[in-house]
Amino acid sequence: MTTITIGKKNNNETELYKAIENSKSGDTIKLLPGIYFSQSQPYIFTIKHNLTIIGQTHNPDAVRLNCAFLLDEGAILIAQNLSLAYGENQFNTIAMYNNTQLFGRNLHISHSSQDKWDCLYGKNAQISLVNSTITINNLNAASLDLEDSQLYLENTHIAGLVTKLTDSSVKNSIIDSTIYLDNNSLLEFSDLTINSNDNQSFCELYALNNSNVAGQNLQTTSSSPTIALAESNLNVNGFKPDLQNITWHFDDNSEVLADSIRPYTSGL
Repeated sequence: MTTITIGKKNNNETELYKAIENSKSGDTIKLLPGIYFSQSQPYIFTIKHNLTIIGQTHNPDAVRLNCAFLLDEGAILIAQNLSLAYGENQFNTIAMYNNTQLFGRNLHISHSSQDKWDCLYGKNAQISLVNSTITINNLNAASLDLEDSQLYLENTHIAGLVTKLTDSSVKNSIIDSTIYLDNNSLLEFSDLTINSNDNQSFCELYALNNSNVAGQNLQTTSSSPTIALAESNLNVNGFKPDLQNITWHFDDNSEVLADSIRPYTSGL
């Protein structure tokens, strides 16, 4: 296991490229403030081992990596105090497969292309994000799209969440537009805000096909949000706006408790 600090020389980009490509399991790369790699020609790195990348600053946007990461074969990426940005089409900023893990703290992850590729996609993956943000340019994509995975968010702001067969734990976080849970997904939360608006054409929260939602303190920035469930369950206490301002859609096979009462449903 080796530790290398990059950012002191004129060839920082080449040095970082070689450090990532030649890294061994357990290595740590420390980055001084700066922009690494070209925004018009970003790199895609494949990681199949354990790697730590840490920015030497408290401002994640002061250490910017224009690149994407593909994690595979049980890789673990620990990333702190930096931003990851990818602006090309037909790839995610981070893609994760086959029992891989991401531990992010004080990260800014972005996907700036106009295609429908999600910013972070995971299948059979574990993601933990603390004090972090995920942003996207195309609102028809999701910042996080997970299947058969596990998610932990704390003090984090992301632009939309889509899950299938995924367990999510969320604390004191903001999710833009909508949350879409499908196929035996679980969402447990405390102090969750859905940053929506009164004019959007889709619901703030979907829970479908044996999914479950449980939590305390759900707030939407829309004054008249909509929640929809099909063959799924919800048990949530603490709503803002008040229950009378929420439109509910759920079927007879869904168990729904809002502040310990079953709300009126407009059907599906």
